[in-house]
Amino acid sequence: MRKGLFRQQALAFQNSRLQGDILLIPKLSMQVIVSLLLAWLAVVTWYLFSSHYSRQTTVTGWLEPPQGVIRLYADANSGNVQRLLVKDGQRVEKGQPLMIIDSASQMASGGSLENTLLDEYQKQIALLSSQIARIKTINKRKFAQLKNTIASLEQDLTQLKDLKLLTQERLNIAKEQQEAISKLASHQNVAQQESRSARASYLSILQELKQLEREYLSNAQALEEKQLLLVQFPAESANTLAGLQSSLSDINQRVAQISSQSRHVIKASMSGIVSNLQVNEGQYVGNNLPLLTLLPFDLKIEARMLIPVRAAGFVQQGQPIDLRYDAFPYQKFGLHKGKVTAMSNTVILPGELTNSPVAVNEPVYLVRAQLEDQQVTAFGNQVPLKSGMTFSADITLAERTLVEWLFEPLLSLTGRL
Repeated sequence: MRKGLFRQQALAFQNSRLQGDILLIPKLSMQVIVSLLLAWLAVVTWYLFSSHYSRQTTVTGWLEPPQGVIRLYADANSGNVQRLLVKDGQRVEKGQPLMIIDSASQMASGGSLENTLLDEYQKQIALLSSQIARIKTINKRKFAQLKNTIASLEQDLTQLKDLKLLTQERLNIAKEQQEAISKLASHQNVAQQESRSARASYLSILQELKQLEREYLSNAQALEEKQLLLVQFPAESANTLAGLQSSLSDINQRVAQISSQSRHVIKASMSGIVSNLQVNEGQYVGNNLPLLTLLPFDLKIEARMLIPVRAAGFVQQGQPIDLRYDAFPYQKFGLHKGKVTAMSNTVILPGELTNSPVAVNEPVYLVRAQLEDQQVTAFGNQVPLKSGMTFSADITLAERTLVEWLFEPLLSLTGRL
């Protein structure tokens, strides 16, 4: 009778094994598949570590010379262009007159208020000028007369001095004679009449000397007064003329003020080329619109871009940019290269940037970039770029491998981004 589930022969066969381990050889197709999978995994791994992902932002901007452009306005006055002195494309120097604007006010009679006032002021100027010239002539004559009077008094004093000396000598002689005759008369050697005659002669000469001394003192006093007048005369004349010249200066100042208010000249604030001339002779112009634009002689153009604050953290000097000019569609004319050269240190708020062809709706930084080419090849021709052209540009903010990009959430947790 058989015991157990299996026969003894089956159990004996199961226990008898071959020498060594059993080796299972896969099929050729399976080897090919595994090889392809490993190769694909290696390629993908190499691609993830070698390829880079760039985070870019698109900004807008415009072209402009490095020195900028100057827009001239009609100052604070509005009026009619009386005379146009330049034309579009003309080269001008700094300070050169460009146009004359007439802002005169019209009266009910049809005349100009400014011209009427100027005519009246011109009459006052002519009157004061004539008065000043007449006073100068009179002062010149008075000065010459004073000098002549002083010279005459000095000559009289010299003559009186000589006469005094002569008279003094005569007086001394008469005195000696009178004393000698008096002695003789006391001894009754001469008549008393002769003694009295000698004394009378002495007194007469003495009186003559006293008269000369009075004249000398009078002339000396007159000379001193005239010399004092001569010293004071220039200052007094200058004071008289100063008052008249001050009045003349005030009137000239009013004339200049009226002339500047009613008719002013627009001058070039820098040397350059006239562009965008927007007015004609006789045209009315306001003070809120530009009359013309001045471009520098060096027409080299650079790019100016407005980068939002949120995207300005990674913009660096020397960073390359790709530009798409609005005037030259990139689908047909391609992208154009540039390089960042400078970036403003302060933020520009909406409304602070004036005369910009690009709208500003958020806080931005102004970035300047150098262009690789100053012209665009279009249909076989080299078309120069012009100031004021707008464009959009792509700026790379960050660059990382695809692996870093894939694991960005994990890396951000460790603070490595």
